[in-house]
Amino acid sequence: MSIVSAAATATLAQARAEIKEVGGVIDDDPYMLNALRFATERIEEEVIKAYKPFLPLIKERYFTARSEARGGHIDGLDLVVRYPLLSTTTVTNGDSTVIDASNYMLLPREETPYRRIHLLGAGSVQWLPTSDGETEDVISVIGTWAYRRDYANVWLPSGDKITTALTDTTTSTLAVVNADGADAFGRLNRLSPGQLWRLGSEWMECLTIPTATSATVRRAARGSTPTTHVVDTPIYVFEPEPNIQRATLRWASYLYKRRAVFEDSQYDGVVAVRFPKDMPEEVANILKPYRQQTRIGEV
Repeated sequence: MSIVSAAATATLAQARAEIKEVGGVIDDDPYMLNALRFATERIEEEVIKAYKPFLPLIKERYFTARSEARGGHIDGLDLVVRYPLLSTTTVTNGDSTVIDASNYMLLPREETPYRRIHLLGAGSVQWLPTSDGETEDVISVIGTWAYRRDYANVWLPSGDKITTALTDTTTSTLAVVNADGADAFGRLNRLSPGQLWRLGSEWMECLTIPTATSATVRRAARGSTPTTHVVDTPIYVFEPEPNIQRATLRWASYLYKRRAVFEDSQYDGVVAVRFPKDMPEEVANILKPYRQQTRIGEV
């Protein structure tokens, strides 16, 4: 189960375009937002055995300083992280020594998510237990975790920025230029509830867009650290895996259209009342390759 999140793997603006209600407006935005978050959570549950959460999380994880053959996470000079790793902040060895980033590389080098932390220096640095020989969960990695290909290019410029400085770490209302405008790729609306934003090093979850020039957010989202921000700080938006975006939109749209509808079929004037399928077939087909794998990086 992923952490409780106000962000989703698809946005309210995308759902509005998907539904295409009369006038292009969804008549129950709160319901749709809840449906998007529900679909996000359920999709992650469906593939969690393959260690594939789809929204990034900054977190410290712990690993065992024993070989894989002995139930640990070490394979020679490699720490096999098993979770989908997108970037590292701090890697601490079992002896409490912080390993400098110049002493390791993340593998595979050409793509994300990463699956291994490989020590450099021809063995001059080794994965170690504690000084008293303890091996269980003694190596720690603080980093960003999620299943996302090409992570270097997935924080997209929204084309917007804050127009008033955030001088504290708690203010949750932001002044922006024009949330309804087009983003750098010509897509509307560039700011939308359900998005995960990055301002500097802090992440924020967009909760509402009360007006085109304001937004309410959840600060310090998904393990990030709150900080202050100067005027004109640009807003970057996390772009989830495209297949997962599609699955989230289809599932949430299905839930929206089926509100309070339980009749699945009718025979000779007698309605056979059945609950509709929980997961639309299209969504199940999208998720199939993710669910079939038990190790990351294989789809």
